[in-house]
Amino acid sequence: RKNGCPWDIYTCSNSVESGSMKVLEWAHKNGCPWDSWTCELAARKGNLEMLKYAVKHGCPTSSWTIMEAAREGHIDILKWLRENGCPWNSVACSQAARYGKFDAIKYLRGQGCPWDHATSNGAAEGKH
Repeated sequence: RKNGCPWDIYTCSNSVESGSMKVLEWAHKNGCPWDSWTCELAARKGNLEMLKYAVKHGCPTSSWTIMEAAREGHIDILKWLRENGCPWNSVACSQAARYGKFDAIKYLRGQGCPWDHATSNGAAEGKH
């Protein structure tokens, strides 16, 4: 950066992809932009530490953040996201079904997450 190399929102998300908390913190503290993809990747990877850091410092979440956690079956991430007001929709259940994450569906439905025909379609597509 000190030589003027440009960065963008993918710098932060790539640090999450690689699992480097040190790079994420450094990039954020030095003004690197981020968007909900940073949180979505942290949820997909099951990295609660990085997710908490990003949310605490203003990185937005979306219904896609919960969907990513659901499709990977990260119940701890789902719980934390809901406790912290992350929105959800029926796509979370359909993706959990598609990837065979039935514990995630049980959790989501137990908390009132909506579902629709795409949930059974997702299970069929995933051969579950």
